[in-house]
Amino acid sequence: MREETERGFNKQRASLTRVDMALIALPIGVFVFWLRSLQGVSLQQMNDLGLVSVFSPFTLLVLVVLMVSFCGCLQRPRLRPLILLLHLCLLIFMLYGVTSLIEEAPRFSVLYRHAGYTEYIVRTGTVDPSLDAYFNWTGFFILSAFVTRSMSYPSILSFAGWAPVFFNLIYLAPLHLLFSTFTTNKRLVWLALWFFCLTNWIGQDYYSPQGLDFFLYLVIIAALLRWFRPQETQVRARSTRWDGLLKHLPTFARRGYYWIASPAPGTESVSPGLRRALLALLLLIFAFVVASHPLTPFFVLASVIALVFFRRCAPAWLPVVMALMTAAWILLMTRAFLAGHLDWVTGGVGHLTSIFSENVASRVSGSPDHELIAQMRLLTTAVVWGLAFVGCLWRIRRGYRDVDAMLLAIAPFPLLVVQPYGGEMLLRIYLFALPCMAFFGASLFYNEQAKAQAKEYASEHAASGQQHRQNRRSTRLLKTPALRLFASPRWKAALTAGLSILLLAGFLFARYGNERQDYMTNAEVAGVQYLYNIAQPGAIFIAGTDGTPWQSQDFEKYNLFVLTDSLLSAVAQGNAAAITQFIQDKAYTVAYLIFTRSQEATLEATFDAAPGTLDRLETALLASGNYRLLYSNHDARILLFIDNTEEGTS
Repeated sequence: MREETERGFNKQRASLTRVDMALIALPIGVFVFWLRSLQGVSLQQMNDLGLVSVFSPFTLLVLVVLMVSFCGCLQRPRLRPLILLLHLCLLIFMLYGVTSLIEEAPRFSVLYRHAGYTEYIVRTGTVDPSLDAYFNWTGFFILSAFVTRSMSYPSILSFAGWAPVFFNLIYLAPLHLLFSTFTTNKRLVWLALWFFCLTNWIGQDYYSPQGLDFFLYLVIIAALLRWFRPQETQVRARSTRWDGLLKHLPTFARRGYYWIASPAPGTESVSPGLRRALLALLLLIFAFVVASHPLTPFFVLASVIALVFFRRCAPAWLPVVMALMTAAWILLMTRAFLAGHLDWVTGGVGHLTSIFSENVASRVSGSPDHELIAQMRLLTTAVVWGLAFVGCLWRIRRGYRDVDAMLLAIAPFPLLVVQPYGGEMLLRIYLFALPCMAFFGASLFYNEQAKAQAKEYASEHAASGQQHRQNRRSTRLLKTPALRLFASPRWKAALTAGLSILLLAGFLFARYGNERQDYMTNAEVAGVQYLYNIAQPGAIFIAGTDGTPWQSQDFEKYNLFVLTDSLLSAVAQGNAAAITQFIQDKAYTVAYLIFTRSQEATLEATFDAAPGTLDRLETALLASGNYRLLYSNHDARILLFIDNTEEGTS
C-alpha cells in the first residue's frame, strides 16, 4: 500500500511540467519581492490619495506580475487548482494584509469600540442593551469574548488586524461552492474568485459582525442551491397552484415568470435524514446571524425569498420561518434600542431623495483628493456592475439560464428604499451582490460550453420553436470575430490580465484611499491609554472629530462627545468660548479633550479644513485659561478642562 502511494505521488510530481513549476515559483518570488518593497513605505508622507501615494513603483509592478501569472496559469491546457489557489491566497495576503505589515496599530477607530464591547463582556460576564445599539445584537461579541478569553489574549487588538486576511480566505470555500452551482466550467469558477478578491474594496471584512455574517450568508445560500433544489413533483404541483393567479398577469410578465421559474438543475443526492440535519444547521447558522447584526438577516431573507418564490430552492416555508426568527429577535431582544431609535429605523422608508443623498451625494465632498477617491469608488462600482450586466446579457444571448445568479444579484437592491443605514446601505448592497457580479464579469471570458448547453436545453424543451431560434442565434454568435478573439488562449490571457490590472488599480484607490484617516499609530493609542489611566469614572471625553482609537476598555464608565457633530464651525474657527460653554452646559464635573493625528487627517480630508486646525484650536483653548495640557506626544494631546468659578470659590 505504501509503495502504491509513493508511486502515485511520484507520478503526480512527474506530471508537473517546467512551465507548471515556473508558475509555482513565480508568485512565490513575487511575494518575496513585494515584502522587501514594503520596507521603504513611509506613512508620514501619505496624502489624501491613500496608500497608493506612498507605494513604490516596484510594489505596484510586482502586483501586476501576479495578475499576469494567474491569468497565464488559467490558460494552461491542464488546469492546476492548487497553483491557482496559491495565487489566490497570495493575492489575499498582499491586498488585505498589507496594512498589518506596514502600520503600527490596528486600523479603523470602530475596531477599538468592538474591542470595548468584547472587554465589557469578558470583564462583567453580561451585556447591557441600554449602553449601545450593538449590545442588542451580541452574538458576535459573545463569541469574540469566548475566543479572547480561551486563547488568553489581553484584547482583540492582539489579533484583530489580521481579520481581513482571515475572512477573505474563508470566503473562498462557500464562494467556490456557490459558483460551482452556477457553472461546470472550472476556469470560470476560478476567474470569478479572482475577480471577487480584486473588487471587494468596501472594507466590511474587518473584525466585525458583518465580516463574519457575510461568510455565513455565503454558506447558507451555497448550501441551499447545492442540496435543497425542489423536486420535480413539487415544481409541478406549485405550477398548478400558481397558474390560476398568473393568468391574470400581462403576457410578458407571465412569460418572464415561467422563464425564471423553470425547473432548476437537480439537487445533489443526500439522504432525507442528512437533508433534515443540514436544514436544522442552516437555521442555527441563521439564528446566529440574527443575533449578531441588525442588517445582515434582511439580506439573507431577501435572497432566500427570491430563490424560493421562483422555485430555485426548497422548502417553501423557509422564508416564513426566517422572517419569524428575525421579527422575534427584534421585538423581544432589541426593545431598548427601538424605544429610542424607532424613527431612525422607519423614517427612511421610501425617501429616495434622502437615501441617494446619504449614500452617494454626501460622500463626494471634502478635500480635492478625497473627492477624487469618492469618485473613484463610484467609478469602480460602475465598472463592476457594468461588466456584470454585459456578461449577463452575453450568457443569455448564448443560451445560458443563470436564474440563480441573476436573482442573487438583484435581491439586495430593494433594501435601498427601506433604510439608508447611515449612508452605508449602498455599500452593503454592493458587497452582497458582489459574488454574482464577479461571476457575470468573469463569464465574458470563459463560456466554451455555451453551444453544448444551448443544444441540450433546446432538446429538453423541444416544444418551443422560439428556443430553437435562440439556439441558432447562439450558434451564429459563436462564429463572430469577437468570439474567435476570445477563444484564442493568448488573447484571452491578455484580456483577463488587462482587466485584472484595471480592477487592481480601482481596488487600491477605493479600499485604501482614506488610509490617512483610517490608520492608527502607537502614539495615538498610547495617548488614549494614558487618558483611561488617569480619568475618573463619569468624566466626559471630547474629541475634535471622528477617528479616535477610544472605547477599547471601560465602555460604560465614560461619556464621549465629538465636536464636529454640532460644533464644526467652532472647531474650524478655533472658538474656545463656544467649546467651554458646551462643557459648562453639560455640567460634567471633569472633562478631557483629546486631539490626535487621525482626527486632524479626518478634518482635512472629510471637512476640507485647513491644515493645523486642531493645533490652532488647542492654542486658543490653552490661551483661554480654562484648560491645562496634561499629556503630549507627536500624535496625541490631552487637555483638562478647569472650571475657574469653582477654583475661585475654593
